[in-house]
Amino acid sequence: MQHNTGNKFFSFLKSLTLFTFFLGLIVTAVFNMFPGIAMPSKAIAVFSIMYVITATGHYLLILANQRSPQKRITLTIISITVKLFIYTVFAFLLILADKPNATGNVALFFSLYILYTAFELSFSYLMLSQKK
Repeated sequence: MQHNTGNKFFSFLKSLTLFTFFLGLIVTAVFNMFPGIAMPSKAIAVFSIMYVITATGHYLLILANQRSPQKRITLTIISITVKLFIYTVFAFLLILADKPNATGNVALFFSLYILYTAFELSFSYLMLSQKK
């Protein structure tokens, strides 16, 4: 069972890494196409936090799902709620860390939150549909 957990997580981590890489390329390209709009000052920190929290949350979700598969939907909702709270605290810290650029940093952050959540839910759905 532990080997299966590692395979699921490694597959997710590989996909998450590719997703983050391409998303970073897209964000960089968009900001380069519009030179009047500055790249958010904390973009690397935002991407890093999104990557680490998403990977950690998904790993814990895989472990919890193995203990209680019938509670998967409940665990997913709890996971999203806890991550949203952590992300809100992080967004507040982003504002405090760089007040002049707060709007760009927080806009990037919450845009990435939506994309990363959609990615994780899509990945989970694909994993569930492959079992059937």
